[in-house]
Amino acid sequence: MIDVSCFVGPWPFRTLSLAEPEVLRDRLVANGITRALVSPLGAVLQRSAQVANRELAARVAGDEVFAFVPVVNPAQGEALAELDAYPDSPAVRLLPGPHGYALDDPAVVEFVRAAGDRGRTVIVQVRMIDVRMAHPDVVHRELTADEVRGLAAACPKTSIVVAGARPAELAAIFAEPRSERLWCELSHCEQPDVVRNLINSVGVDRLLCGTHAPVHVVEALPAKLFSADLSAEHQEALARGNARAAGLLG
Repeated sequence: MIDVSCFVGPWPFRTLSLAEPEVLRDRLVANGITRALVSPLGAVLQRSAQVANRELAARVAGDEVFAFVPVVNPAQGEALAELDAYPDSPAVRLLPGPHGYALDDPAVVEFVRAAGDRGRTVIVQVRMIDVRMAHPDVVHRELTADEVRGLAAACPKTSIVVAGARPAELAAIFAEPRSERLWCELSHCEQPDVVRNLINSVGVDRLLCGTHAPVHVVEALPAKLFSADLSAEHQEALARGNARAAGLLG
């Protein structure tokens, strides 16, 4: 199973038992995850993520489970250079809320198009944490469905993964007309029968596995999939096939 939305590192507002990559890797593997796309959690509170990217890329280089995904702030002038610094990464992650930019910023649209031209998938983080659980001094803006739809429409040749969205938001994001190069991961989808309901509303071919570890518990993902009572075909699509279609296997 491919986890397309995972982080490595400490979170400044509470102790995380899986902050260390070795501990996190063991927990992921124990829950059936053979590959995890990881970004530096420390980059969330840094407008420029270069240092956090370099540190994590070096730490997970050659790892059989972790695939490094840099965090880039496309509103900054060095964004493309930072993307090109990691040519083996299958994707790049954007954190618009924490980093304070809008998806319709011309610089952001240009960057997302350029990433697509380079064969990179763009992971767009709708939220990092429920604002009700956030530190009162650090509450990040959450993206709207219209913002995500607008970016997908402006960048039709770029594969985009929506991370951190809830089911109602995904229903709005995937309303017709929808982009054929748009996918979503499951980490913040926490309603009863949520996977089955999303298959019915969004389509199984649009869904990807994501844990949002170590902020969320790893075990939530396999529990959601188990409760959905998936067919073998749907299991393969969610576990690996859709990630391949989204360009996330490298």
